[in-house]
Amino acid sequence: MLLAMVRRVSFIACVGLLVACGPSASSSGSVAVTDRAAGAVCGPHFARTLAGDAVARVYVSAGKAYGCAAGSARSYKLGTTGNCIAARRIESVRVAGRLAAYGLETCGVDTGQTTVNVRRLTTGKSLAQRAATTRVGVEGFQSVVSLVVKANGAVAWIGDANSLGKPKFVRQLQRLDARGFRLLDSGRPVAPASLTLHRSTLSWRHGTAVRTATLR
Repeated sequence: MLLAMVRRVSFIACVGLLVACGPSASSSGSVAVTDRAAGAVCGPHFARTLAGDAVARVYVSAGKAYGCAAGSARSYKLGTTGNCIAARRIESVRVAGRLAAYGLETCGVDTGQTTVNVRRLTTGKSLAQRAATTRVGVEGFQSVVSLVVKANGAVAWIGDANSLGKPKFVRQLQRLDARGFRLLDSGRPVAPASLTLHRSTLSWRHGTAVRTATLR
């Protein structure tokens, strides 16, 4: 009898704790109710936002990344957030106006290719696609480590390539805008986290020096 009473008290205490604390994110990375995207302009309000502004958003739902724009009832699949062998994995997402720019990685056991993509989120139309780096060695993997985009679709990014064969390491800063494609800088001294865009001016660090260029 005494043992039954103890078990009942313990059960009630556990229920009380659950009610008081509410739901939480599990160790598997599921999104909790408290992760609600307040003021989301489109898409599910409870989905995790990767990037967004006042008129567009890229979000994650069930391991897939989607993009949407205000005023539209449709979302467009951009990639996944899982293993790049099973499906194309999205990275370095940015939104400007109703456009999204992002890296998209496809890989096998010993190779991986990544492209920079720009898509219009009102129609899903692809506006640009370019390799993350112009060079990659044998058994190499590419990645987009930093990216900026304008609302007109102009984009600039820093891409890395790591390979077993030569060249074993490549880092490049590239630009794609109304004037076409251009390689702006390269080498390990280019600091990935330093890439910024203010209006039409790109800036980044190469070692201790600050360099600039225009993005039209």
